[in-house]
Amino acid sequence: MFLIIYIQSKPLMGVKGLNMLGIAALIFIVILVLRLQTALKNNKTGFVEHGVPEKNYTVLIVSLWLYLIPLLILVFPVNPLIHLLYPLPLIVLFIIPGIVNGRRAGAILSTSGIDIGVNAGRTAENVMWLGVGSLLFVLGNWGFGIFELYLEQHFDSF
Repeated sequence: MFLIIYIQSKPLMGVKGLNMLGIAALIFIVILVLRLQTALKNNKTGFVEHGVPEKNYTVLIVSLWLYLIPLLILVFPVNPLIHLLYPLPLIVLFIIPGIVNGRRAGAILSTSGIDIGVNAGRTAENVMWLGVGSLLFVLGNWGFGIFELYLEQHFDSF
């Protein structure tokens, strides 16, 4: 059974066609998510043995994949989901748990003093920084989208 999703005829950022910058960012972040997930699984012993609860480790892995949802909505604006972006970017709530847990785990593990724990801490900090980068990209696109809507409403003659 095929699921047919109505994609808006006018893209979110006003570009005729798909948001090419968003597609490039999406491909880049998918590659980083796969690499970070592999690094998290390789450093699992460093997380578990040095004070990071199993729950936080699982949240880090899941939050990596949650980083992709806002980008997918920006690249492929689907009518029912587009309301998560305007007037406030509520979709940012998908990114915040990864940033918070990455920072906590990185702070715990960076002071362990053992190489396995320090490497796991660096991986957790990389998860946090990927979340920060995704957050900045989503908020930047949101801001430019709001600005474009403002220009279209007030300067329709152009």
